[in-house]
Amino acid sequence: MARAKILQTNFTAGELSPKLYGRVDIARYQNGAKKVRDCLPQIYGGVRRRPGTLWVQEVKTSAKRTRLIPFIFNESTAYMLEFGDLYMRVYKNGALVSPGTPGAYSGVATYTPGMLVASGGVNYYCIANTTGNAPPNATYWYAMPAGFYEAPTPYTEAMLSQMDYTQGADTMFLFHETLPIRRLRRFGDNFWTFDNPIEEMPYEEPGSFPAPSMTPGVVGPVGAAINMVSGGPIFAATDVGSYIKINGGLVKLTSFTDNMHMSGVVKHVLTSTTAAQPFSWSLHAPAWSATRGYPRTGTLFEQRLVVGGSPYFPQTIWGSITGIYLDFTMGTADDDAFSFTAASDQINPIQYLASSKTLVAFTSGGEFTITGGLEKPLAPTNAQIRQRSNYGCARVRPVRIRDSEIFIQRAGRKVRSFAYNVANDDWTAPDIAVLSEHVSESGIVDMCWQQEADSIVWLVRADGILVSVTYDKDQDVTAWAIHDGFSQLDENGDPTVFVESVATIPDSDGDQVWMVVKRTVNGATKRYVERLVEDALSDCSKIDTAGVATKNWSGLSHLEAKSVVVVGDGGVIGRYTVTAGAISIARACLDVVIGLDYENRVELLPPEMQTGEGSSTGSAMGTSEITARWHETTGATINGQTQVFRTMPNGVDAPPERFSGTKRIENLGWERGEDAIVITQTEPMPWNLLSVARTLTANN
Repeated sequence: MARAKILQTNFTAGELSPKLYGRVDIARYQNGAKKVRDCLPQIYGGVRRRPGTLWVQEVKTSAKRTRLIPFIFNESTAYMLEFGDLYMRVYKNGALVSPGTPGAYSGVATYTPGMLVASGGVNYYCIANTTGNAPPNATYWYAMPAGFYEAPTPYTEAMLSQMDYTQGADTMFLFHETLPIRRLRRFGDNFWTFDNPIEEMPYEEPGSFPAPSMTPGVVGPVGAAINMVSGGPIFAATDVGSYIKINGGLVKLTSFTDNMHMSGVVKHVLTSTTAAQPFSWSLHAPAWSATRGYPRTGTLFEQRLVVGGSPYFPQTIWGSITGIYLDFTMGTADDDAFSFTAASDQINPIQYLASSKTLVAFTSGGEFTITGGLEKPLAPTNAQIRQRSNYGCARVRPVRIRDSEIFIQRAGRKVRSFAYNVANDDWTAPDIAVLSEHVSESGIVDMCWQQEADSIVWLVRADGILVSVTYDKDQDVTAWAIHDGFSQLDENGDPTVFVESVATIPDSDGDQVWMVVKRTVNGATKRYVERLVEDALSDCSKIDTAGVATKNWSGLSHLEAKSVVVVGDGGVIGRYTVTAGAISIARACLDVVIGLDYENRVELLPPEMQTGEGSSTGSAMGTSEITARWHETTGATINGQTQVFRTMPNGVDAPPERFSGTKRIENLGWERGEDAIVITQTEPMPWNLLSVARTLTANN
């Protein structure tokens, strides 16, 4: 019989895969756990109950999926955008933005897109320039719902998951492969506009070399009108918008006359007006169109808008003129627009572009870096495109964490960190979920990064379960957790609540984590916008205050017929069922938090110790004593035994004080080969576990 005291000082490996239960030899085993559910491992080593969610608002149409996209001007001015089927709503300071008080429509006034008017008791958003076309004319006006600011968009429900975006200051560019690039601009909390901003599109390469000769009318200057005369029938009306390379210059065709004559504008000065001989000039169609598709992704890099991954040119990357995001007129000068192809031995479409130490292209078959010359910016003539790894990226938008790009591998299961490795003098992409591969079992469909208070990546699985990884390379912390209490699993272990979208925006205290949650409430499907808050340790909650202590609380229609837990004046009051949007509690309170309960738990891994006959694996093991170290905690159970924290120095009616220190429990019993220890919190109260010491006896 062997006896030992085993101390687990931290949980910085998080929940480990069941496939590692035999790997007692690795360091991560000593810092991990069998289960970390509805808890957040911390960089310092401990683990705490995750924050609950605050109910914000039901989405416009609960029957349809919705996506959240952050719009961040700076840390004090940040918005969460709700994109649904053909609309966008705006949240600021935790609530929907209102339209304010629009002026009455005037038949003599001129209105431009984004302007608001009131007519017939309805607020309208102008969608096209107009004078004298009164609401509700749908060609010019979009009716907004009462009390909320809302703008129309071209994005359908089916497009939302495939949208990409990039932002600079008050301007965001939105990408989808079936639509032209859209520009979203903010002029005020309730003044947003959408437009198709690209002034000059890139053209296809190498183009065609027609047989007739071609004579230009002028050589320049740039912007000059020019007539193009062909030596034979070559032109068609569909050539409007195409480009001609001739006599060292470039002409954009703007008007069709007949099959031998077109007008245009000079984009690059020609060397002469001499007729170009057959096959010595080239005609180039626009690279983007309704038939060829549009870029699916983009980013801002070195003062350029860089886009790529269209259906017709899936491996091509285009960069705008330096400092002019809307002009993709290509040339050879260093500040001209460019076009490159991230070629490999397979056709792997570009999934996402990212601005990192270099320009990074994530394709379906590999990861590429695109750089200029040594210590030089990227230019049309100096691109160096190198494939750094061949894992491939799924259609989940990567997130940047300091010097790393976190991306989901092509099959949706592995989570990789793409970064430059100084030791190897190369780019690497290790799988940061390799020891916790089970957490992504149904595939990852969305993710975001919460920078503060802890560095946490939040990920949404295809089955609607929320998972997280506390990630800090400098401190060697990669700690996964599954938040299945949030999803309210049924008797078969399947979720009944589904997280569908997640995003973050900054505030003065750190980062806010927002999500769209699909719930069944009183028999109906509801999709709610919710956000994690430290002040609530229950989900879909409402935080309320009364001027005078009361037992009756209303405003709970979003939880109709649900059993809710109530924390009043700092203490748990009890559980009640919401009826007609209200509850009556047992004791009058001034302040309450009312929401859906969940249980957080940590289950320790089976320990390994040496006995007189070798390993303790498979031996009958018993824990005679557990000493847990807590920080500001008000309740916990260990293997069903309640840890007593409360001393009631201020009386029984006072809120429970938070305990910091150690507590001991004895006589937890024997179990062959496992010695299971489960530490939980069943109440919506603070719970912070720092370390666990257990006195263990193994009997062979």
